[in-house]
Amino acid sequence: MKYLPLVILLSASAAFAQDWADPDHPEIDYSGFYGQIASENGYKEMVGWWSYGDDSKGYDDIDQLMVAANEYQLMTEKKHWTLAGECLDGTLIVALDHDITAKPDSFAVADDGFIDVNYTVDGDRHYEEGWVNTMEGVRAALFNEDAHTILKDFSESSEVTFNVSSADGTAHELTFDLTGSDEVLPRLFAECGL
Repeated sequence: MKYLPLVILLSASAAFAQDWADPDHPEIDYSGFYGQIASENGYKEMVGWWSYGDDSKGYDDIDQLMVAANEYQLMTEKKHWTLAGECLDGTLIVALDHDITAKPDSFAVADDGFIDVNYTVDGDRHYEEGWVNTMEGVRAALFNEDAHTILKDFSESSEVTFNVSSADGTAHELTFDLTGSDEVLPRLFAECGL
């Protein structure tokens, strides 16, 4: 009987072990190495599968940089693909970042200079778009109203699946669980005055 408190403690959800983890989603294990990476060692709050924080202190020339990054791929598949929403100096951004640990580490860029980004939201809304090539093909992004339209859809959805290609033509299907988007993305919109 003297071991009962220890048993209860060990069976408690990992989400409650860190004050930066989302207590509303105890099904997510934030306790391991990849949880620490996603939260930047607790510097960023975790909201569902999203890490959220203010990185402006690291950049002298930027007034405001609020970031919400979906870390589902990292936490579940140990891959460094990231779906991000950002408010940078009042500009709203949605971005898909290539896995920088992969070879090649960048997207295929079409002849028109854009990155072909095809995605399906909640299994029934399919889009084929050209996103802006930024960071030398490492990031595909859209800005302002285009970003707001997409992120608002994500904030009301449960899952998005992207189909994209790396620079060598390798095709990737990337699914992101959008748990927490309904809480974190409105915070991002508010920071950008939307």
